[in-house]
Amino acid sequence: MSYPTKPCFVGSFKGWDNEALKHPVMQYLSNLNTDLCETKVAHSGPHTKWFTQDFEFQAQGGQTLKGEEAWKRMIYATRFYDKFSVEPLSAFIQDTDDGYDGMVYGNVYTNFVEPGENTKGINYPESLSFYVREGF
Repeated sequence: MSYPTKPCFVGSFKGWDNEALKHPVMQYLSNLNTDLCETKVAHSGPHTKWFTQDFEFQAQGGQTLKGEEAWKRMIYATRFYDKFSVEPLSAFIQDTDDGYDGMVYGNVYTNFVEPGENTKGINYPESLSFYVREGF
């Protein structure tokens, strides 16, 4: 019995090194990390620069939002982070007929700002592990 095969990128790395950036999805995520997380320049721009209309974000209460509403909620959810950064550790990304589908695992580093304060926030000494499944 034969089964269909598709090209697949499997990587294990430390951050945005050359190995990670070999795949276009990882290049996209690196740029998103810079513009959304580290510099926040993406916050004032349109969601369509980064996501398609069918982009979904699941809010803390379980509500699933789509498109521009999802983008705004995601920006809102990061309001207490002075800065944050994503460090990918591994990825599994498979080619599909219309793009890519895959998983990325890594760490999120951040510090938190007290609401109403103009401080740099409290350094968060630990990293938070994350897993994301995305289709591109």
